[in-house]
This record gives sequence, C-alpha cells and structure tokens, in this order.
Amino acid sequence: MRQGLYYNPYFPGGSIAMPKMLVDGGAEYDDGTPASESQQAKDVTTFLTWSGYPFQVRVEAGVWAGVWGRAGQGQGRRRPPDLDRL
Repeated sequence: MRQGLYYNPYFPGGSIAMPKMLVDGGAEYDDGTPASESQQAKDVTTFLTWSGYPFQVRVEAGVWAGVWGRAGQGQGRRRPPDLDRL
C-alpha cells in the first residue's frame, strides 16, 4: 500500500486516500456507553434515519391527500394515516 493510501475493499483498486472515520474510542458518551466502532456506526445510521423521517412523513401525507382528493372527492369515511407517530 502506498504512503497516504488506506485499504478499502469497496473502492476500485482496494485503496483510497481517505482514512477510516470510525475507530474504537472515537467518541465519548455521557452515559458511559463503550465507544466501539459498531456502536458509532449504529448511531450514524440512526441519525440519518431520523433526519430523513420528517420528509418521508410529508411525502406520505401528500400522496394520501392526492389519493383522497381524486378518489371520491372525500366522500368515503377512511381514516388518514397516523401522522402522530413521530
């Protein structure tokens, strides 16, 4: 491996100039949770899911409104999706 390059099996050629971002002890948790690489990866994916969720709910509500408006002009008695699940 050349100097300044790091191993990455998912990158073409197997090397990349960006070092590994998640390492054991790379964060400090207030509640004493061990800052393992897998815990940090879980936290990152949980944050990304959380940050994208409000947009997903807005899209679902918009699709529901479009379906509701076109299918019977609101004459049915179906309940809209539960938007209070946040």
